[in-house]
Amino acid sequence: MNCKEVQRALSSLADNRLTRPEQEWVQRHLSWCVECRNRWQQLDRVRRMLRGLPAWPPPPRLVYSLRVLASRERARGLAGGGFRGWATLAGRRVRLWADNFLRPAAVPVTGGILSAVLLFAILAPVFSRPTAASHNDVPIWLSREATFLCMGPYGLVNADEIVLDLTVDPQGRIVDYSAPAGENWIRDPRTRRSLENALLFTQFTPGTTFGQPAAARVRITLRRSEIDVRG
Repeated sequence: MNCKEVQRALSSLADNRLTRPEQEWVQRHLSWCVECRNRWQQLDRVRRMLRGLPAWPPPPRLVYSLRVLASRERARGLAGGGFRGWATLAGRRVRLWADNFLRPAAVPVTGGILSAVLLFAILAPVFSRPTAASHNDVPIWLSREATFLCMGPYGLVNADEIVLDLTVDPQGRIVDYSAPAGENWIRDPRTRRSLENALLFTQFTPGTTFGQPAAARVRITLRRSEIDVRG
């Protein structure tokens, strides 16, 4: 062994990583080579000084990260390779996620469901109990059309049937009328005059919206024997 090889082997000698024959060769070279012996003594002195320094504890985050890496490597080694190992590792991760996430939420969710069932059991008989309804009650949450009461006398001169679209104000009075397209009686002055006189005496109960009187459109059909009214 020459000096260059011995100097490269000094660190391995200090760490006790040389074989028995290699250690004997290095020791034999150090016994007569002053330069290599001085290098060895310097290296040994540095090692003793480093050992005398106070030990600094590693940061907690570094310790945690190293433990996580070690745990993953251990789990990967136990699971083995191939698809079976990958499936085993994935199953363990799913179970770990379920334990960390679902288990803390299981108690509040179960308590909420039981509370909802208990509240429903208490309130269901109250809402399902039939109540007596009066015939005079007005469904204020709905709209109600105007109701026809009576009409003055009228005569059909040139038609057997007349259709009118009436506009009824919130007081139940007729404020306007019109004839749908195709009605020919509108061009007969005598029929129009008879109908207008009859409309003067026509009475309606006004329509309502949310319980309040409101204007409405009513279609009325006049025949010789009957009156048909549709809201």
